[in-house]
Amino acid sequence: MERRALLGGKGASLSDMTGAGYNVPPGFTITTEACRYVLANSGQWPAGLEQEVSRRVAELEAMTGRCFGDGSLLVSVRSGAARSMPGMMDTLLNVGADIKRDAMQVLREAIDAVFNSWKSARAQTYRRQHGLDNNSGTAVNIQMMFPSEVSGVIFTRNPNAPDDGILLIEAAHGLGEAVVSGDVTPDNYRVRRDAINDYEVIPGGNAAERGVVTVAKDDPSLVLSRAQVQELAEMALRLEQWAGAALDIEWGIASGELALLQYRAIRGMDVLLDVEKGRQSEIERLRKLCEQSGAARKLWVMHNLGETLTAPTPLTWSIIREFMLGDGGFGRMYRDLGYRPHADVAQDGFLELICGRIYADPDRQAGLFWGAMPLVYDLDAVIADPAVLEGPPGKLDPDRATPEFLIELPRTLTAMLRCWKSMQRAAAGAAACFEQKVLPGWLEYVQESRKTVLGIMSESELLEELNARIERVMHSFGKESLKPGFYGGLALARVQKLLGQFTDDSEAAQWASRLTTGLEGDLTAEQDRMLSEVAVGSETMESFLERFGHRATGEMELARPRWHEDPAALDPLLEQARRNGIQVLRERHSAAVERGKAALSELPAQLKEWGGSTAYEEIAAAVAQARELLPYRENGKYYLMMGYDLIRQALLVLAQKWNIGPDLFYLELGELAEYPLRKEYFDEQIKQRRVRWQSFQRLEMPQVLDSRQLDKLGMPDEVEGGEERSGTALASGTASGPAVVISDPSEAVDLPDGYILVCPSTDPGWASLFTGARGLVVERGGTLSHGAIVARDFGIPAVACPRVTHWLSSGDTIRIDGNKGRVVRIGGSRG
Repeated sequence: MERRALLGGKGASLSDMTGAGYNVPPGFTITTEACRYVLANSGQWPAGLEQEVSRRVAELEAMTGRCFGDGSLLVSVRSGAARSMPGMMDTLLNVGADIKRDAMQVLREAIDAVFNSWKSARAQTYRRQHGLDNNSGTAVNIQMMFPSEVSGVIFTRNPNAPDDGILLIEAAHGLGEAVVSGDVTPDNYRVRRDAINDYEVIPGGNAAERGVVTVAKDDPSLVLSRAQVQELAEMALRLEQWAGAALDIEWGIASGELALLQYRAIRGMDVLLDVEKGRQSEIERLRKLCEQSGAARKLWVMHNLGETLTAPTPLTWSIIREFMLGDGGFGRMYRDLGYRPHADVAQDGFLELICGRIYADPDRQAGLFWGAMPLVYDLDAVIADPAVLEGPPGKLDPDRATPEFLIELPRTLTAMLRCWKSMQRAAAGAAACFEQKVLPGWLEYVQESRKTVLGIMSESELLEELNARIERVMHSFGKESLKPGFYGGLALARVQKLLGQFTDDSEAAQWASRLTTGLEGDLTAEQDRMLSEVAVGSETMESFLERFGHRATGEMELARPRWHEDPAALDPLLEQARRNGIQVLRERHSAAVERGKAALSELPAQLKEWGGSTAYEEIAAAVAQARELLPYRENGKYYLMMGYDLIRQALLVLAQKWNIGPDLFYLELGELAEYPLRKEYFDEQIKQRRVRWQSFQRLEMPQVLDSRQLDKLGMPDEVEGGEERSGTALASGTASGPAVVISDPSEAVDLPDGYILVCPSTDPGWASLFTGARGLVVERGGTLSHGAIVARDFGIPAVACPRVTHWLSSGDTIRIDGNKGRVVRIGGSRG
């Protein structure tokens, strides 16, 4: 086992510094193996561990000339995971100070406390959010307390500006925990790396009002003398060079003696240094794409897939990209509908992953429908309203017409007419076809596949099984899972188009939203209701997981654990459900259903007022079809996620066989067979890809990307001034209340009454947060997005407003208008 995995990051660094000759307070480390044993055996220590701890304590006594138990030898007991988890596990200081108790018993209790802190709620949540192994355990470091008179932290590079050439030293009187925990405001020394005698200080404590001070000679009001600053800076730069990375170093000084207490690579420094490299790399790649296309101008528009797959890992993207090809499950659905995708779309698709986000290329997407037709999207129209891409292209480009086009035109026009009629017929029976012909065989396949024992398979057999599952799930069933919801979307668009003959687009959209409020049969809403029943004790968690355990927050990302793997991920949702109560949920849904019925009953009178009474039957039929099929936008995904879970389980077994854990998801699908043969090469690729994936998340990407403005790629736009923003109306109605701005459901704690949920986007993992919400504001999504459908089901208004999470803060009082697509800040935390 690798030293870091055995000793933890902290233990490995202490061992390294000691071996390199640095002054480190003596101590010893209990390995992660011991922790795993203890947690697996109800707290029992492995044989011989107690005796080994006693022997090591005796060695400390001999080294220091002090006695553990009489108060002269005190130790710290700290955690140390292989991957740093700052502040997530226990630290116990001054163990041995209580001379009235048996010192070895107190030490054992302290060690047990650290072991047990591995499974604390906060530690498990942290590991879940950061994709860390939940079973590796923590090492325990027992180290003599260093009686620091002055202590602090050194950052060998500025964590906020790594290229500014500054080394940072934070220093305060007393033990270093006060600095690390933020209990005191330390002096902050900004030292030039290339001239360590040249520095300035921002004093802390009582001297903070002095502001920035340039130090030419010793100043008794400051914690450190010039000689100490120089000593610390020289030591830090040597240690950085020796370690080969920018470091975060904890240190202490007592009686003029400098001791090093810990070092680790500065968290995220490699990511920060990669941000601009990654940005420039993408700019160069996109410029080449423009050159290869021959287009004077190109646009890329964020695809609605990005609502639920915000930042795909390489493995997830390689599978999804294949699914979205013209020859993949998505493209096969279009062929089944009667469309004829262009050969280029079949081979290369129409999506592009740019800075880790999913974009559609309008030029290529135009070929998804009628490849032989020289139809394109009007780019100016796309910029004005990206929702244009939700339909087929409508602009004829004569420059793209070929002789073959004229020859094929009659056949293509005939095929277009046939396609339209075929879709009309298929839509009428789509629900029955899915439920009666597709679903039974699919559920049988899922049940049989779950019985397969993957662990006994060889690597080649496992890869064969994985590829078979991907074909069956993503392509064979994938296309079928999309069809009913697709037809539902067409029906909703037809309702709005028919209404639009008699009124303006805005009012037509409002009426379409009202008429499709309170849908029945939505499995995501049923999931939320069942979770509320679990919360109040009227249903069991086992029953819930049996039905919905294959799902997860952010479930389109294969790296995300499913709920059946990690039921603790449901804890924040359960707590919110307890606060809201099941009765509230039932009442809100019933009210939404009644509003939908009321809208339909009011429709004849409204049409009469508009002069469109003759269209009532056609509109009512389209409404009925939309209400029947729109729930399948979510239900199809519910069933698809069963297969997604099957794919993930096969991947997890591969990761276990190769002992690479979550790193597997930084490989691509086509690389899996090669990994055992070129492990060293791919391990380096994984490391680089993880950094690049993280660095891309720091870039702010626009809804529409223009090739004429590539130099601004990923750069933040100036947030508009003012207290009102316009966006897209997703669900009708208006509401006011305090904003709750979060990026993940796990952040939802202590929610105020009547809050407005503000977030980047939603998926089924967010469903319980709708119960107590008066409204929803997302940064992206259309009228058929998850958030829009669930908001309509709950009868709350919803608006999509770009970059709203940058504009609003939790606590701001806001008003949203789901009829006109507006968000107004009327007061709040920022004044």
